[in-house]
Amino acid sequence: MGRPGYLRTDDPNYTRLWKQWFRAVIPQIRPYQIGGRQHGSVVLVMAENEYPGSGAGAARYADDLYTTLRADGITVPISANDFADQPGLPLEPRVDVYGFDQYP
Repeated sequence: MGRPGYLRTDDPNYTRLWKQWFRAVIPQIRPYQIGGRQHGSVVLVMAENEYPGSGAGAARYADDLYTTLRADGITVPISANDFADQPGLPLEPRVDVYGFDQYP
Protein backbone atom coordinates (compact mmCIF):
# COMPACT_ATOMS: atom_id res chain seq x y z
CA MET A 1 0.00 0.00 0.00
CA GLY A 2 2.97 2.31 0.26
CA ARG A 3 4.21 4.60 2.99
CA PRO A 4 1.87 5.20 5.92
CA GLY A 5 0.29 8.61 5.76
CA TYR A 6 1.36 9.16 2.17
CA LEU A 7 -2.17 10.01 1.01
CA ARG A 8 -3.04 12.12 4.06
CA THR A 9 -2.02 15.60 2.98
CA ASP A 10 -3.46 19.06 2.48
CA ASP A 11 -4.43 18.05 -1.06
CA PRO A 12 -7.80 19.72 -1.81
CA ASN A 13 -9.42 16.43 -2.85
CA TYR A 14 -8.37 14.65 0.32
CA THR A 15 -9.32 17.67 2.44
CA ARG A 16 -12.79 17.72 0.91
CA LEU A 17 -13.26 14.02 1.73
CA TRP A 18 -12.09 14.07 5.33
CA LYS A 19 -14.09 17.21 6.04
CA GLN A 20 -17.16 15.53 4.55
CA TRP A 21 -16.58 12.60 6.92
CA PHE A 22 -16.10 14.97 9.88
CA ARG A 23 -19.39 16.73 9.01
CA ALA A 24 -21.12 13.35 9.30
CA VAL A 25 -19.37 12.12 12.46
CA ILE A 26 -18.83 15.19 14.64
CA PRO A 27 -22.56 15.93 15.11
CA GLN A 28 -22.89 12.38 16.47
CA ILE A 29 -20.10 12.96 19.00
CA ARG A 30 -20.64 16.60 19.95
CA PRO A 31 -23.68 16.22 22.27
CA TYR A 32 -22.05 13.36 24.18
CA GLN A 33 -18.93 15.24 25.26
CA ILE A 34 -18.38 15.79 28.97
CA GLY A 35 -20.34 18.95 29.66
CA GLY A 36 -22.50 18.48 26.57
CA ARG A 37 -26.27 18.68 26.48
CA GLN A 38 -26.58 14.89 26.78
CA HIS A 39 -24.21 14.83 29.78
CA GLY A 40 -22.10 12.33 27.89
CA SER A 41 -18.93 10.47 28.59
CA VAL A 42 -16.72 11.48 25.64
CA VAL A 43 -13.59 12.84 27.30
CA LEU A 44 -11.24 13.04 24.31
CA VAL A 45 -11.39 13.08 20.50
CA MET A 46 -8.53 11.61 18.48
CA ALA A 47 -7.77 13.69 15.40
CA GLU A 48 -5.22 11.44 13.72
CA ASN A 49 -3.26 8.23 14.24
CA GLU A 50 0.34 7.51 13.24
CA TYR A 51 0.70 10.36 10.76
CA PRO A 52 4.35 10.66 9.64
CA GLY A 53 3.83 13.56 7.24
CA SER A 54 6.55 16.07 6.50
CA GLY A 55 6.83 19.48 4.97
CA ALA A 56 4.48 22.45 4.84
CA GLY A 57 1.56 20.35 3.57
CA ALA A 58 1.76 18.10 6.63
CA ALA A 59 1.76 21.06 9.01
CA ARG A 60 -1.21 22.64 7.23
CA TYR A 61 -3.09 19.32 7.34
CA ALA A 62 -2.43 18.89 11.08
CA ASP A 63 -3.47 22.49 11.80
CA ASP A 64 -6.63 22.07 9.73
CA LEU A 65 -7.62 18.91 11.63
CA TYR A 66 -7.43 20.69 14.97
CA THR A 67 -9.12 23.92 13.89
CA THR A 68 -11.90 22.03 12.11
CA LEU A 69 -12.68 19.95 15.19
CA ARG A 70 -12.77 23.07 17.37
CA ALA A 71 -14.86 25.03 14.85
CA ASP A 72 -17.34 22.15 14.64
CA GLY A 73 -17.93 22.16 18.39
CA ILE A 74 -15.45 19.72 19.86
CA THR A 75 -14.66 21.10 23.32
CA VAL A 76 -12.92 18.12 24.95
CA PRO A 77 -9.16 17.67 24.53
CA ILE A 78 -8.02 16.66 21.04
CA SER A 79 -5.38 13.96 20.80
CA ALA A 80 -3.11 12.32 18.29
CA ASN A 81 -0.83 9.30 18.37
CA ASP A 82 2.37 8.87 16.39
CA PHE A 83 4.17 5.68 15.41
CA ALA A 84 7.32 6.56 17.37
CA ASP A 85 8.81 9.07 19.77
CA GLN A 86 10.43 11.28 17.15
CA PRO A 87 10.64 15.00 17.81
CA GLY A 88 9.38 17.13 14.97
CA LEU A 89 6.47 15.03 13.75
CA PRO A 90 3.70 17.39 12.64
CA LEU A 91 1.01 16.39 15.14
CA GLU A 92 2.86 16.87 18.42
CA PRO A 93 2.61 20.67 18.72
CA ARG A 94 -0.91 20.77 17.27
CA VAL A 95 -2.99 18.77 19.72
CA ASP A 96 -3.87 18.95 23.40
CA VAL A 97 -2.85 15.37 24.29
CA TYR A 98 -0.02 13.80 22.32
CA GLY A 99 1.12 10.19 22.45
CA PHE A 100 3.29 7.73 20.57
CA ASP A 101 3.65 4.00 20.22
CA GLN A 102 6.45 2.31 22.11
CA TYR A 103 6.22 -1.42 21.99
CA PRO A 104 8.49 -3.72 23.97
